[in-house]
Amino acid sequence: MKKTGIRHILVPIDFSGMSLQGIETAKRLSRHFGATIHVAHAYESPYGRGFVASGMTWGDFPAALAEETRKQLEQQLTTLASKCGLSPGDQTHFREGAPAFDVICNLAAEIPADLLVV
Repeated sequence: MKKTGIRHILVPIDFSGMSLQGIETAKRLSRHFGATIHVAHAYESPYGRGFVASGMTWGDFPAALAEETRKQLEQQLTTLASKCGLSPGDQTHFREGAPAFDVICNLAAEIPADLLVV
């Protein structure tokens, strides 16, 4: 009988209570299989790149606001991983794009993830 080889576990996070429970499940599985946990958040900017026209008098305010939100979410993801006691070998991934399903699937292939915990 072939032993299951789970080396990389991906946990997509949207910062809801339900998604945070996935980290605890991944930690238990990680201890059992000796796997690395990858925590990820897919951020869809409310303003697409190039949204603000150069001739607008209010400048880049919407783009700057979206950038600040992106930075805050990225920091929140890093802080969350630390608070959840993930090991230094575990990783956080912040990706921008939409739809979130496609972003997470692409990241899972990139890692490559053996298991997604949602």
